[in-house]
Amino acid sequence: MLNILFLTSRLPGRFQGDRVRAYHQLRILGRRHRITLISFANPAEYARGPGPLVDVCARVVMVPSSLRRMAAALLRGGVSRLPLQVALYESHRMRRAIGEARRVDTYDVAHVQLVRMAPYLDEVRPLPNVVDLVDALSLNMERRARHDRGLWRWVARLEARRLSRYERAVCDSVDQALVGSAMDREALGSPPKLAVVTSGVDLAEFSYQRAGREPDTVIFSGNMGYFPNVQAALWLGRTILPAIGRAIPGVTLHIVGARPDRRILTLAKHDPRITVADHVDTVSSHLRRAAVAVAPMQAGSGQQLKVLEAMASGTPVVATTLAAGGIEARHGEHLLVADEPDAFAAHVIRLLRDPTLAGDLAARGRRLVEDRYTWERSVAQLESIYRDVVRRPKAWGA
Repeated sequence: MLNILFLTSRLPGRFQGDRVRAYHQLRILGRRHRITLISFANPAEYARGPGPLVDVCARVVMVPSSLRRMAAALLRGGVSRLPLQVALYESHRMRRAIGEARRVDTYDVAHVQLVRMAPYLDEVRPLPNVVDLVDALSLNMERRARHDRGLWRWVARLEARRLSRYERAVCDSVDQALVGSAMDREALGSPPKLAVVTSGVDLAEFSYQRAGREPDTVIFSGNMGYFPNVQAALWLGRTILPAIGRAIPGVTLHIVGARPDRRILTLAKHDPRITVADHVDTVSSHLRRAAVAVAPMQAGSGQQLKVLEAMASGTPVVATTLAAGGIEARHGEHLLVADEPDAFAAHVIRLLRDPTLAGDLAARGRRLVEDRYTWERSVAQLESIYRDVVRRPKAWGA
C-alpha cells in the first residue's frame, strides 16, 4: 500500500477529460492505497462538498477558487514568462494546504495533474513525484491558433510557445511525467522521462447495446464550451450536416455536453434538425440511443474519450484523423476516418444506411476498448510507475 498525495486543478468527476481521468484513477487506486486529494474547487463545488470522493480518498482538501482570485493571479503572473495556464492557478492557499498535509502525514509519492499545477512540485519535493500532463497542451494551443481569430489567435500563439518550453522543462525536472497518447509524447519531443498511460472507459457505465437505436440520429458529445468542441460542432452543423441531410432528409444531430457556446445554441435555433442537451446526467444513455457518433475535431490534443465511450457503448464512430490519432483504432475495422467534409458526410450516410457495417464496426470497437482501454488497465500502468519512482535512488542532495 502506498500513501499518495494527489493534486488536481479541478475536482475530479464524471465529466470533462482531466476530471474523468483523475476520478477513475482515484476510484481504483483507493481500493488498495491511501490517498489525500488536494484540489481547487469553485464556489458551488466548495459549498456542496467533495461528494463521492470521500468514499475513495482517506482525506479530501478543497482549496477555494473563483474567477476573481484567478484573474488576480493572472495579473500577478501575466508579466512573467510563465504560460497563462500556469499563472492562472498560482495560489498561496494551495501552497498552504499542501504544506499542512505534509506536516500531518508522511507520503510515499506525489501525483500532480496537469501542467498548470507543476509549480506546486516545489511544495512536494523531495517526495518521489509524478506529473500527469494528460496531453500536450502546447500542441492544443498551436492547433487553436490555426482556427481562432483576432486577439484569441495571438494569445493562443503566445501560449503555445510558452507552453512548449515549460512542458519540456517540467518533463526534465520531475521523476516521471505522463501523457495519454503516443501522439502527445511525440509532440513534446519524446523526452526520456515522459511515459504514455492511456485513459480508459468504465465498461459498466458505457455498456454495449445495439438494440433500441433511433434511426438516422447522429450524436456529438463533449464539453461544448471548450474551443476544439465548439469549432468542431460548428463545422459539423454548418458544413457536414447539410450534406448528410441531402441524402437522408430525416437525419437529426444531437449535441450533448455542458456549457454550450452561444454560437452552438444559435445554430440549433435556426436548424430544427439540431438539438442541444446541456443538462446531462449521463452521456452513456444518449450514446446508446444514437445510430452514429461523430468526432469532427480539427483542433485540440490528447486522447479523445468521446471516441472510446462511443465505441464502448456500441455506437459506430466517424472521426477525423486528429480525433482518432490518440487511439490504436484502424479505419474500416474499428471506426471510419475522414478529414474532408464530403468524405466525412459520406461515411456517416454509409453507416446510417448499412446496419451490417454499423454493427460490425460497433462490435470490433467494443472489443478494442475491452482489450486496451479500461480504467483498470490504465491504473495498473500508473501503479507500476508509482512503484518505480518510489524505488529509484535519489541523487545526492535531492
